[in-house]
Amino acid sequence: MVSVRLDSGAQYQADAFQLYKRTINYDDASPVVICNVADGDCVTDVWVEVVTTFDDGGATVDTGDGTDPNGFLDNAKINLAAAAYYGLEADDRGAFLWDVANSHIRQKIYTAADTVDATIVKANGSQGVAIVYVKVTRIGG
Repeated sequence: MVSVRLDSGAQYQADAFQLYKRTINYDDASPVVICNVADGDCVTDVWVEVVTTFDDGGATVDTGDGTDPNGFLDNAKINLAAAAYYGLEADDRGAFLWDVANSHIRQKIYTAADTVDATIVKANGSQGVAIVYVKVTRIGG
């Protein structure tokens, strides 16, 4: 728990952050719910770690929510054929976390309950494992 004293003397308390981690597999039913978010939650970071490379050249993994399936991290920024971390660079992130027009970082603040999801599209492979990380701060609601 973090305590912040405002200039007015009022005190506001919030959880510093929650880090959600979900392993997704090539054969998982899609979309895979990574975490639930509530009114007042703020997603500040999302990244993907490819652990076992995907043997399907046509497979894609997008990370987003119900309003934009790739709003956090678009598959175009993830090389499923190379084991590595993706989404660590601010300008690799989706529209929820990066403002392309103004070149600055954003956060996604929720005003209603939703889920952060990984959408897996498969073609003709059999393997692949990735871990999706979502960092959420509670700021209101």
